[in-house]
Amino acid sequence: MNILTKRIGSALLMGVLPLLIACQRHSKSESFYLIATNIKHAYWQSAWAGFSKAADEYGVTADMRGPDGFDPEDEVTEFRDAVALKPSGILVQVGNEALMRPEIDAAVAAGIPVITIDSDAPASHRLFFIGTNNLQAGRLGGARVAAQLKGKGNVVFFTIAGQPNLEERLKGYKDALAGYPGIKVADVFDMRATRAWPWTRRGSTWRGLGRRRSMRWSAWSPRRERTSARRSNEKGPRESCWWPWMWTRPR
Repeated sequence: MNILTKRIGSALLMGVLPLLIACQRHSKSESFYLIATNIKHAYWQSAWAGFSKAADEYGVTADMRGPDGFDPEDEVTEFRDAVALKPSGILVQVGNEALMRPEIDAAVAAGIPVITIDSDAPASHRLFFIGTNNLQAGRLGGARVAAQLKGKGNVVFFTIAGQPNLEERLKGYKDALAGYPGIKVADVFDMRATRAWPWTRRGSTWRGLGRRRSMRWSAWSPRRERTSARRSNEKGPRESCWWPWMWTRPR
């Protein structure tokens, strides 16, 4: 996570709170909640810094809740708990659209404004979404991958299945790569399924736009590719791992 990304997240959250509180006098009795997953991550800590700073400036109360890791079920529980407190507004990162959509609708029906951020639930009754056009971001990323590989090679994607923003970004990558018959998507690795970062065991280095130098296929890769890659680093097909989000570090 680079400093620029942290600053953008913090600035974004400072700009979001005024959208929830509108133009009127405020007091500390008004409470606003930021609900997300992975709240201990530097990205969300930076976002919380911006959210809480805006709350101080407007004289209202702010709180951030959610699981320390990626746990959409626990996030729903935190969202429900926040709704039960009858806050003045909620800002939520959607970890799982199917789980969160009815919760958002119930909150809005109860008169609580809800805005989604970073990851959306477009079919819900949320007021609006603030974040990246992840489908377009994936398409741009796919074009860059194709350029780096010169239109030929194997790629592996690391994602979190069911997380809307990553699903959209992965689709964008695949849409872009579909126009390059020389590039094969060898695998799509669900990081949530293992709760571990598989490359750390090999001590591999990373560089540039999320591509690992001298990749060797690990246990999740097709055997025929793995055998070939181990025999020769210079003669086999070019092999790269890519994140289903642009050029930032993983969350």
